[in-house]
Amino acid sequence: MEQYIADVKAGDIEKFSYIVHQYERQIFIYCSRILNSEQDAEDAIQEIFFKAYKSIDSYKPRYSFNSWLYKIAYNHCINVLRKRKVYEKAKSLLFMEERSKTNTEVHERSIFSPAFEKVFLSLSHAERSLLILHVFHEKTYQEISEITGTSSEAVRKRISRTKMKVKKTWMEREDEEEWTFSLMRTKA
Repeated sequence: MEQYIADVKAGDIEKFSYIVHQYERQIFIYCSRILNSEQDAEDAIQEIFFKAYKSIDSYKPRYSFNSWLYKIAYNHCINVLRKRKVYEKAKSLLFMEERSKTNTEVHERSIFSPAFEKVFLSLSHAERSLLILHVFHEKTYQEISEITGTSSEAVRKRISRTKMKVKKTWMEREDEEEWTFSLMRTKA
């Protein structure tokens, strides 16, 4: 991969298509989980790879390229969510009925069960992103640290707290006696 990056830095634009091919699917999955929309994820990956290409000279091999690219994706998705939040607030003030219809459509497109989706959506964007990176993309605390720009220990603590929050919320909402959700596994 490092040779392809060096070639792109040297001006060989064609080599960037190999990089896109290697990472497109996993970045798409990451974005669709964070944004809860395949259409938004498709738009996002185009912009993410464009940003990556434009800033490829800023990539330093002391971090993995994977982490560098995920950091771009993470920042982009957070910005999309912020814009969406502002848009949704304005929309809810103007079109209350339309908003409930949109929530139903989002629910129908969700990758989670309806019960878990409620728990998942009760988390902040940052908490959701951490769980997605750690559980679904199997990133280590160190990799997540590089992506989010926080220490590994802070990432570990935030993931642990988020898992406990999910457990507590799940048990409150589902009124279950036993916790069996797979997010409880730990990966260092």
